Amino acid sequence: MKVNDFITMLKKALNSNTIYCTGMFGQPITTDIIESKSKQYPSNYNSTKVSKLKSLVDRNYFGFDCVCLIKGILWGWNGDTENSNGGAVYNSNNVPDVDTEGLYAKCKTSTDFSNIIPGALVWMKGHVGIYIGNGNVIECTAAWTGNVLESKLGNLGYTGTYVRSWTGWGKLPYVDYEAYTGSPVENAAGSVTTTVVQCGEGYWQIAERLGMLDKLEEIVSLNNNKALYAGDTVIVPGSATSSGISNTGPTAVTTINIPSAYDVFVSELKEALGLTSGATLQQVYEKTPELKNNNKYNRVTVVLQKYLIALGFSCGDNGTDGYFGNKTEIAVKNYQSKYKTGIADGYLSAKGYMWKSLLAL
Repeated sequence: MKVNDFITMLKKALNSNTIYCTGMFGQPITTDIIESKSKQYPSNYNSTKVSKLKSLVDRNYFGFDCVCLIKGILWGWNGDTENSNGGAVYNSNNVPDVDTEGLYAKCKTSTDFSNIIPGALVWMKGHVGIYIGNGNVIECTAAWTGNVLESKLGNLGYTGTYVRSWTGWGKLPYVDYEAYTGSPVENAAGSVTTTVVQCGEGYWQIAERLGMLDKLEEIVSLNNNKALYAGDTVIVPGSATSSGISNTGPTAVTTINIPSAYDVFVSELKEALGLTSGATLQQVYEKTPELKNNNKYNRVTVVLQKYLIALGFSCGDNGTDGYFGNKTEIAVKNYQSKYKTGIADGYLSAKGYMWKSLLAL
């Protein structure tokens, strides 16, 4: 498999609805696969796990574990919900069904992370992931959010919400690394440049600072809608506004306009709830609905996603699509954890604590 195709399918898994399941290599969650894996790995599928999985049946979720994510893609997984294996063909393409240690043993390995390349396997005892460049690793883990997620490579000093330092890395013999055509901006069209995230900035504030609010969606797309942290370098379209771009690092005192994003959020929320522009915050709060991970479109979810992204909480590559899926749930959990709005469960109850926090009540 060519490395660019490998990374593309890893990103497809990252942006799909996924859940960590021992022994699954991308199968859609169905009653049959739950029953099968429960019998195969009884100690990993207790009643709580089975109950959770049954709630995901017919909701376009795929099951993976860490090594099976990699094997599944090398076996041809492509996110096909109509295929019992998500498009994969078990034990195909000369890729054997091995565990984490077995897969690492197949690689040409190193413990020097200074020259790691995109598409490389990263390994620690009992766990593996794939480095995709720019300090990012895609892995499936039972930790943190319990699904396929993007973490930071701690070995090179990267920081973020999810960070690991791995034991070693290696080139997979099943991947054509010579075919890599990526760059600091993969598949980005036109001229680009970079800016450094200032304290507290999200995409909306960056676009406003650079006079690029009309290019907000392009900026989000160029950076794969990744979570932003002070000091990160982000890619922006090259334009006449480049003189306003700073590469000097984060400033000690922020100059961003958080209230502007808040004002837009409140205004758009009023419209989505069918309220007039003159409605009070209390009236808005009284109409706030329940929002949860159900993968259904909701106009209020669009407004929520836009504000979360503006505050630096990524909702995945699909951004403001209005569908409350795994990535939006993660963004909500991260917000809840940061601002201590109660249990970080990724759920907004009607007239709940998180709505109060978002509305600054």
